[in-house]
Amino acid sequence: MPAHYVYDDPDLTALNQGDVLEKAPEFVGLLRESHPHYADRAGYEYFMVLTQSCDLVRRGAAPCAAEYVNLAAILPVAEAIRREAARFQEGDWQRAESVISSRDRDKIVLFLQRLVATSLASNRG
Repeated sequence: MPAHYVYDDPDLTALNQGDVLEKAPEFVGLLRESHPHYADRAGYEYFMVLTQSCDLVRRGAAPCAAEYVNLAAILPVAEAIRREAARFQEGDWQRAESVISSRDRDKIVLFLQRLVATSLASNRG
């Protein structure tokens, strides 16, 4: 039974926009054919379905309208922060020690604020 009358129990046999897919072994084989970068690189463990749900619905015996499924790679927050910080690391020693200058710290804080604000806004609807 759904938790609230507005919500419906998810159909676990169908793919929908917004579904998050884990990089399971069966999925890695498909990724390797079309996007080997995402199949083999660490950090890409989850993917979100971007294709509209209406294009993924099977109507009777007919296949769905979508010829392919659009996915977005989901990076863990720690990896996103590391990549943003890497943009400001000026020397090999900063990269080796995983540090940034104090003047660039505020840029990382702003990045995190935008990240959180975007996340909160998307959760509101």
